[in-house]
Amino acid sequence: PEVLFCDEPGAGLDPISMAALDELLVRLRDNSGMSMVVVTHELPSIERIADRVTMLDKGKVIACGPLSDVRQSSHEMVRSFFGRQVTEQDPKDTLWHALTSQTRGEG
Repeated sequence: PEVLFCDEPGAGLDPISMAALDELLVRLRDNSGMSMVVVTHELPSIERIADRVTMLDKGKVIACGPLSDVRQSSHEMVRSFFGRQVTEQDPKDTLWHALTSQTRGEG
């Protein structure tokens, strides 16, 4: 194929296995010349395999380009991802809120 799409290829893998998978993807890309689109939230994988990065927030592109350029973005979500800064969030938007919310039934 000309393009390989990988959606969270390292999901469920331990760090050593994830690194081995990343190395395999890099070798496959380099030896075949095929393009790859890899969707991941794993920063170590991004650093190992990506030459270009596109970051999305709620489905909208907030940063796109070479990894070194994206790291320099002033967008708060990008800085948060690479710097692991905690950003304030509306508690109603969190998974925890969704899991712990209860509705009162009648009776």
